[in-house]
Amino acid sequence: MNIFERTAILAVFIFGGYLYGLKYTLVTEGIVSGLLLGIIAVLVEARLRRVSFGSILGGLLGLSIGLTSANLLLHPFRYAVTDEMRLLSSFVFSAILGYGGLFIGLRRGKNLTIP
Repeated sequence: MNIFERTAILAVFIFGGYLYGLKYTLVTEGIVSGLLLGIIAVLVEARLRRVSFGSILGGLLGLSIGLTSANLLLHPFRYAVTDEMRLLSSFVFSAILGYGGLFIGLRRGKNLTIP
């Protein structure tokens, strides 16, 4: 990505932060948060360019399978536990199975080739 594209992305994030800050009368904080989010977006995009498409596809597939599995495992217990316990168990199961699925998918996706 060239310098013009990076500058344009930063400008969009800064402008979005400005508009968000204008809505809540926190213009300076909105601009600063937009700048920080823009920098993070540019850095993440540069990092993702080095990752193969197969790894990204495998990671997304693994993450979706992990989150779906967590939801299916917790579905029978939705009426048996309290709301607080359901929220906590949902978070824990989703985090563990989603994280596991993501990294299994990343490892398996390295060998994936798209014709």
